[in-house]
Amino acid sequence: MCTSTEIPVQAYRRPLPLIAGALLLLLPGLLACADRTRQNPLDPEADAPDRWVVRPLQALAGDGEVRLTWDYTYYRDISGYYLYRRETGANFRRHPDRRLAADTTEYTDLEVSNGVEYEYRLDLVVEGEGQRSLEITARATPAPAPEDDDKQDHDERDDDDQDHDDQDHDEQDDDDQVEGSRLRSDLLPSGLHRTITLFRPIDRNRT
Repeated sequence: MCTSTEIPVQAYRRPLPLIAGALLLLLPGLLACADRTRQNPLDPEADAPDRWVVRPLQALAGDGEVRLTWDYTYYRDISGYYLYRRETGANFRRHPDRRLAADTTEYTDLEVSNGVEYEYRLDLVVEGEGQRSLEITARATPAPAPEDDDKQDHDERDDDDQDHDDQDHDEQDDDDQVEGSRLRSDLLPSGLHRTITLFRPIDRNRT
């Protein structure tokens, strides 16, 4: 004859708090793993975001300046940046000599000379790992802005027009001076006209 033994319900309920506690302990680790793909671009397990989300270091030369741009704000554990600069044949030196904030995406270098080539490098400051170099460089040679050909032609045309106007004005003044020097007999009093006629130079060739 088979007999049945009743198992108290409490026996089934005892493991539940232990399981819940274990899940709570594992939850931070699970969340960290889920976020690991967005740590930093040097992480081999990091995902590859779209190219317009992350922008590597680029250098744009101007007149007496070099504008540097980048964007790594996609990665959450980057806490800052260091920029390095060197001229041809020299060693990299930190420039500027300070740490840039994590949300920085550009820097304009005004301490440059036109005609000199500069090479720049960007290092990341990664939380828990320290300073890491991307080994990506950008070069630029600042130079004066080229003169606008259209503006030069316009200035030359203005100079030619001004010279032409001055020449016409001078010729007009000469004509007015000659015209004003002529004596018109119809505007002179009759006595003065007779006097001028009386003292007309004698033509000695007349017989």
